[in-house]
Amino acid sequence: MQNSSPDEKPGNQNRTSRIDVNQSGGVNFGAGNYVGQTGDIHSTVYHYNYVGVNRSPSIRTISPPALPDPYINRPDLEKRLEEELRQQDGSPLTLVYGLSGGGKSTLVAQVARNLYEENVYSHLLWGSLDGRAPGDLLYSLLSRFDPEWWQSAPPPGQLLRDLFWSIVASNEGRTLVVFDHVRDAQQLVELLPSDPGMAGVYRIVAISIHRLNLPGWDGKTHPVEVRAMKAEQAQQLLAGILGLERYELYAHTLDTIAQRLEYVPQLLIMAARDMQSGATSPAWYEQMLQRQEGKERLLSGISARGLEFVVRDLTPDQRFLLSLIGVPGEGDWSDAMLASIAFRRLEDMRRDLEVLAARGMIQKVGQERYRANMLVRYFAQALLRQQPAYVEQAAAALLAHYCLDLVHEHVAALQESHAEERRAASESDASRLARQLQRWIEPELPHIRAALQYAAHEEQWDLLLHFGRAPHLNVLERLVVAGYEIRAVFTLTTLIEPVIWRRGKARCLRYEVFTGNADWSISPPLEGGAPASTLPPGGVNVIDDNDPAGVQKCELSLDLAAGRIVAGTFVGMSLIDSVWRGVEAPVLILNDVDIVGARFLACDLRNSVLVDCDARHITMLGTNASFTLLKGGRYNGAQLRGINLSGAVIEGADLRGADLRGARLVQARLRNADLRDATLEGADLRGAELRDVKLNGCNLHNVRWAGAHIELKTLATDSPAILKDIERSRSRADDAEPELRLKSRPATLDGDKVWTLAHYDLRAFQLQHAPLTHVDLHGADLRTADLHHARLIQADLHDAQARGADFSSAELTGAMLQHADLRAAMFTDVQAQGINAEGALFRGAWMQRTRLQRARFASASLRGADLQDADLERR
Repeated sequence: MQNSSPDEKPGNQNRTSRIDVNQSGGVNFGAGNYVGQTGDIHSTVYHYNYVGVNRSPSIRTISPPALPDPYINRPDLEKRLEEELRQQDGSPLTLVYGLSGGGKSTLVAQVARNLYEENVYSHLLWGSLDGRAPGDLLYSLLSRFDPEWWQSAPPPGQLLRDLFWSIVASNEGRTLVVFDHVRDAQQLVELLPSDPGMAGVYRIVAISIHRLNLPGWDGKTHPVEVRAMKAEQAQQLLAGILGLERYELYAHTLDTIAQRLEYVPQLLIMAARDMQSGATSPAWYEQMLQRQEGKERLLSGISARGLEFVVRDLTPDQRFLLSLIGVPGEGDWSDAMLASIAFRRLEDMRRDLEVLAARGMIQKVGQERYRANMLVRYFAQALLRQQPAYVEQAAAALLAHYCLDLVHEHVAALQESHAEERRAASESDASRLARQLQRWIEPELPHIRAALQYAAHEEQWDLLLHFGRAPHLNVLERLVVAGYEIRAVFTLTTLIEPVIWRRGKARCLRYEVFTGNADWSISPPLEGGAPASTLPPGGVNVIDDNDPAGVQKCELSLDLAAGRIVAGTFVGMSLIDSVWRGVEAPVLILNDVDIVGARFLACDLRNSVLVDCDARHITMLGTNASFTLLKGGRYNGAQLRGINLSGAVIEGADLRGADLRGARLVQARLRNADLRDATLEGADLRGAELRDVKLNGCNLHNVRWAGAHIELKTLATDSPAILKDIERSRSRADDAEPELRLKSRPATLDGDKVWTLAHYDLRAFQLQHAPLTHVDLHGADLRTADLHHARLIQADLHDAQARGADFSSAELTGAMLQHADLRAAMFTDVQAQGINAEGALFRGAWMQRTRLQRARFASASLRGADLQDADLERR
């Protein structure tokens, strides 16, 4: 069949569409391009040729997609959209927009069906642009009107879209036309009629992921934004898929899952289908989301292609700023936080945030606070991964330091108002501080958790410990548990005197003070079936006299991030799936505890006791376990790389296959320990005592043995050369530990003699009661050293590294501490008159009842330090 050509228009370039009829009666077409200009948008329109006789095609209803089962009504949005589409003289175009997964198409389909069934509209046309060009969609719609529409003969050169709308307008009654999956404004311009003023004849609904700017349609477009569901609607959706009985059984867990999925309908449906099929349980799904696992699989099922068109004309600075939005994690964030991550001036960045907000990428939710949808965060993280790796690492590090400074600043502000805001004497200081801190810190908790996860992943142990030394958001006093299975996730938490033991004749659960918000899961449930979220904040005291068969040990799964355990006792129980990050737990007692596979990252377990514990494959990276007793117990395959076991006593412990690379075992005592096939490469065993130790198959490369005391006749090894290497290494005087030489001559440490120990490694060294007048310790490494009751009169400690050192009850009169690192050090009851601490770091230090008369603190950092009852009088 031969085609005729349309007329050429001056100034326009035309390429005629080719429409052929094949032998089976189908239509083959080739789209021609016409490049014109409408406002600021370049349009691609379509021309066609006709042969045959004139016909008057009639509209055939094209139904919208089927509604999901179950369909959850959203009354507010449905009412708003219906009211707009019922009006005879309303806006000809209604733009329904919102990010993917929000249920836009389902909402429009429901409203469109209702209006069609009520005869508000005589005709309903639904067309999807998903994977289609506008011309393809118009061809498809016209073919559905009448299979022989191409036989009519309209005027030559008429645009295909004009033909479409002329047919729509020529039919009796009103027509509702829905264009779904509109990607950008250019696509919609190619579909919209030339005359937008025929609202009484037809109405158009366009569905897009963002609000489109359409030149020439100002004042003729009615926008309707579709956001996530409300909490009660999400509950109805989950109950409809899982069944009411199963939903009520797991209501608390499912509500938590819905909250973490931000009530996005499509994500909720995908999660519910997984649980319905039995592929996963609600409890496991909740844990997976807490560990940030599985979200990428969920989000990858939602198309983010349209977002690429939203951001394609952003400036490089705006695009880079968008990529950083995924760094803070969940929840809303302040512009100051994002400015610190982006390392930009706040004023400049706010202008770019306004641009992103105008495009619907972020929402302003409060005074200089913003929120991004989960899909936007996922898209932003994908953009960030396109940058060099160091950019993402730097952004995460900046977030961590911002959150750390934020916590310490709030803590310092609380301490300043300590005396003025003291509450009733019955409330502990820890609980009072936690209640006040909660009001400030809780909005930032999701970002603090993201910072803690980064620090743990990158093994930034100092960063984790600094979080853990701040006063805490949650306080549980005298927590007592027996016979229950408890899963709890705590951030910035203090547990005071917890006692957990195996189930006896009765189950019991008791705690006295609880502040802040934390995720609980208790099995079996308390009497009356009260879920964990309804536990009274004042405390609980439950004793169950029943002795049901089953659990023989109390099972406790504790996910602690940046916390503190004071005088904790765990006996005959199981710490299943426990993860402790940045937890201070000195003097902790673990007796017959199952901690297989537990993870203790950057924890402080000094002076603790672990007896007969099953700790196979335990991970204790960056952990300080100095002066700890490890008696008995199984530590097979334990990951103890870099652990500090200085002064520890390891007796009868099974450490076969353990990874002790770089471990610090200075002055440790190893008796009847089994280290076969263990890795001690680079470990520090100076001054250690080894008696009846098995080293068969052990990797001892580059181990430091200076000053070690080894009972060779009881040493089991399969390599005689190792014995010679040990003897040769420990006999070298130049490799001797400085503190060992000092400790061997304690009588020479008194008097007025000037002792020069500058830049010595004195980590974990004990100098209790030592009189060291005029001692030179500048630049020395005194981290975690024990110096309580020491007399360091006129001592030179400038530039010393003394983080975590214990100076309790010491005398530092006239000491020079300029630029010393004394973070988290203990200065309780210290005599420190006349000291010079200019430029020193005291962040997080304990300085209660310290006498600091005539002290100089110019440029020093005391942020987060506890100066309760300190004497700062200048005399």
